[in-house]
Amino acid sequence: MRYQIIIFFIFISTKLAAQDDGVSKIYNPNTFRGSVSGNYYFQSGSYFYIESSGTYQDGFYIRDFSPFNKLNSVDLGMGVQFQISDKWSGGFSQKLARSLVNGLSYTGFNVEHQGKIKSIDFIKLASLDYRKHINANINDLAMIALLGGLHKSINIKDRQLGFMVSYRAFKIREIGGDEFSIFKKRFINKTVLRADVYFEAIKGIYIGLFALRDTDYYPSANAGANDKLNIISPTYGVSLNFVINGKNRINVLPGMPPLQIVDSFF
Repeated sequence: MRYQIIIFFIFISTKLAAQDDGVSKIYNPNTFRGSVSGNYYFQSGSYFYIESSGTYQDGFYIRDFSPFNKLNSVDLGMGVQFQISDKWSGGFSQKLARSLVNGLSYTGFNVEHQGKIKSIDFIKLASLDYRKHINANINDLAMIALLGGLHKSINIKDRQLGFMVSYRAFKIREIGGDEFSIFKKRFINKTVLRADVYFEAIKGIYIGLFALRDTDYYPSANAGANDKLNIISPTYGVSLNFVINGKNRINVLPGMPPLQIVDSFF
C-alpha cells in the first residue's frame, strides 16, 4: 500500500506540472499566522481537540474584527479523532471562521494512516470538508484533499523535538455551480506545501514554527497562451499546543497533522 500511495502522489505531481503550461503567477504579500490548540487523550488513544488561529497579511487594510481588528482571518474549531488501530484513525471536525468579510463554516471528515519508511514516519490523510457561507448567498463548496507527510522526532532529555514536511492537494467542487465554475477549469484547485518544527518546551506543552506555500489555481481572464492563473501566498507562523493525558497517545504527532483549512476562495 505504501508504494501505491507514493505512485498516486507522483501522479498528482505530474498533473500539477502539466498545469504550469501557459500559467501567469501572482505572489501575495507574506502572511503571518499564529495558532493555539489543545488535545485531550482518552485511554483508547482517541482524542478530542480544540484549536484557534489568526492570520495577518502585509498590505491589507485593517478589518473590523474587534478586538482582533488587525487580523485578516480568525477561526475556532473542534473535533474528535478515533484511534481505530495502531496505524489507522478517523474523525470529524467543525470549524467557524471569518475570512476577509465572510463568515464561513467548515464541517470535515477524515481518515488517517501512519506508517513507516525505515525510521521516518509516513503520514497519509484523506479528508472531505463542506464549506458554507454564513452571511452571504454564495454557493457552498465540497473540498476533497489528500495529504502526504514525512515526520521524524527525537528525544532530548525526555522532551520531544519533531520535524515534518507535508504536501496537501485539493480538488474542489462548487455545489450548484454550472459548467462555467472556476473550479472545473483546473484539475487541482489548491495545494499547500508545509514545513514544521516543534519542541516540547514543558511536559505536554509544544511550541512550533512553520512555513508554507499556499497556492490557489484559477482560470485566467486572458485568452491564448497564458490562460491559467496561480495565486501564491507564502505563510510563516508559530504554534502553541497543549496535550493532556499524553501517556495515552498512540499517534506519532502530538495531535492532528497540521492542516490549512481556512481558504481564500471568495
